[in-house]
Amino acid sequence: MSGTTYKFNKNYIVVVLLVINSICVSGQYEERYRALKLTLGGGYGYYFNTFTNVLDEDVRNSRLSFYGKLMWQPEHRLRIGFESGNYEIYSTTRIETLSKIQKLTTSLNVIPLFLSFSVKTTKHLVLNFATGAAIMNYEVIVDKSEKNRIEGKTFSLSNFTSGFTLYIPLGNRFELGSEFKYLFIGKTHDSHVSAFLNLSYKIVNREIK
Repeated sequence: MSGTTYKFNKNYIVVVLLVINSICVSGQYEERYRALKLTLGGGYGYYFNTFTNVLDEDVRNSRLSFYGKLMWQPEHRLRIGFESGNYEIYSTTRIETLSKIQKLTTSLNVIPLFLSFSVKTTKHLVLNFATGAAIMNYEVIVDKSEKNRIEGKTFSLSNFTSGFTLYIPLGNRFELGSEFKYLFIGKTHDSHVSAFLNLSYKIVNREIK
């Protein structure tokens, strides 16, 4: 199963990169710019429950997410940069009856450390893809007692996001947009979709004559 998933993820990444490349070479902007853009966004995400021992009603899978990315646009349609943030993936509460009734609360949040690519396809539409490592922070609390709290972190190396951004310019340097993305965590095979409202600022914005 893991081998099949690895091949699927590898093929998916190759296809996305080929699409980005074909769009980049197919045309250029009417006006070309070199730009360094900072984007900050926040919104809600939805986790697709993959637990086999937790019912859907015991999973809180709609949670807040935040992200930021710094993108460099050298000339044409393609941009490259770095992306990170904090995705609250899920929290769960369930009753265990092995020896006694216990209230077990767990939560997971993910901090991506991604190399990010984007390409402008139309005047107000940008396709996005990012891949890299992720820090996974988890917490387990038994009977809501601080004495029974377990916290830890682990790393996932095979992860990616893909999606698109719709935006409108607010003057020469600011942009207001909405971004929709799919996040895949390779270590646990978790899937997460999210919708963000974001604000971008062009730190550098130079027209190429």
